[in-house]
Amino acid sequence: MIPFIILSFCLSLISMPIIIKLCDKYRIYDYQSSRKIHSGDISRLGGIGIAFSFFVSTTFFLIFSPKISFISYLPFVLASLIIFIFGLIDDILTLKAIVKLFVQLIAVSIVAALRSGIFCSAIFLICSLVIFATFVLLGTPEPL
Repeated sequence: MIPFIILSFCLSLISMPIIIKLCDKYRIYDYQSSRKIHSGDISRLGGIGIAFSFFVSTTFFLIFSPKISFISYLPFVLASLIIFIFGLIDDILTLKAIVKLFVQLIAVSIVAALRSGIFCSAIFLICSLVIFATFVLLGTPEPL
C-alpha cells in the first residue's frame, strides 16, 4: 500500500508544476471575489494533477494486488471519475452549488447501489432527491 501512496505523491509533485505552467500560459485562473479566501490568481485545473495521480496509482494498486478484485473497487473508481469530470466542468464553467450537490449524491448512490445492494441505494436516492427538491423549491441559502 505504501509504494502506491508514494507513487501518487510523486505523480502529483511532477504533474502540478506542468499544470500550473499550462494555466499560466492560457490564463486559466480562479479569480478573486468576495467569496474566495485566496489572494491572487490561482490555477483552476489543479484537480487534474491530483486526479491523474489518484487514477494511475489506483490502477497500479489494483493490478499488483492479487487479493483485491477490480470489480470490488469499481464503484469507488466510477464515483471518483464522475466527481472529477464534474469538478473539471465546474472549474471551466462554474456550476451552481445545487448542481454539484446533485452530482455528488448521484456518485454516492452509485457506490451504495453497487456495494450495499439496490434496496439501500433506493432509500438513499429517494432521501437525496427529497433534499435536492427542497433546495430547488426553497432556493439555496445566501452565503454569510
